[in-house]
Amino acid sequence: MRGYKPASHIFNVSLSLAFSEEQPPNESLNYGVLKREHVRLTEEAICLTRLLQKTGEYDALTETAENLCLNTETLDNAKEVAAKLPQTWKGPKAPLHILITLMESLKRKTENN
Repeated sequence: MRGYKPASHIFNVSLSLAFSEEQPPNESLNYGVLKREHVRLTEEAICLTRLLQKTGEYDALTETAENLCLNTETLDNAKEVAAKLPQTWKGPKAPLHILITLMESLKRKTENN
């Protein structure tokens, strides 16, 4: 199939973009934009958490992430843990991807505060 990238490539690109260190200049951001982004990220995190809980894998996945030394307060090592999770998780892959997306959302939310 021409034009399609392997899922692993897309996943790796998504991870690198989500955890990139580049930030927009502070002078271009205003309170309203930050507030809307914060609300959007909070709603996204709630939705992803509920979705992950419905899969029945929430506790096992969060335990696995914590065993990989995920700093749940600051998520400063979320990128490293997200890279290790696919190798250590033996369960279904869909909940794993939901957790990684949740970690990305929460990391962006903590960076915006």
